[in-house]
Amino acid sequence: MLVALRLHRAGRPDYDLAVESPGEDADPWVVLRAHADTEGRIVLGDREWCRLEEIVHAEFVEPKRVEGPEFERGLQDEDVADALDESYERPR
Repeated sequence: MLVALRLHRAGRPDYDLAVESPGEDADPWVVLRAHADTEGRIVLGDREWCRLEEIVHAEFVEPKRVEGPEFERGLQDEDVADALDESYERPR
């Protein structure tokens, strides 16, 4: 099951991390230790990581919803066929 953990780190901004959890009643620290490498590091991104010792508090949170762009001035979705018919010029 995928869960979101909020990591409160000493001297750094909080970080929300999505990880697989072994079960619903798992402790956040158990989940973190399971995802740490042999040197006690948690991978946060492609080039970012932190050590378990840097984490002051960890808790399960509901992931933040990310809203996409809204249509303005009455714009609406159109299907691909309509879009191609309007702007596609056949080669001569």
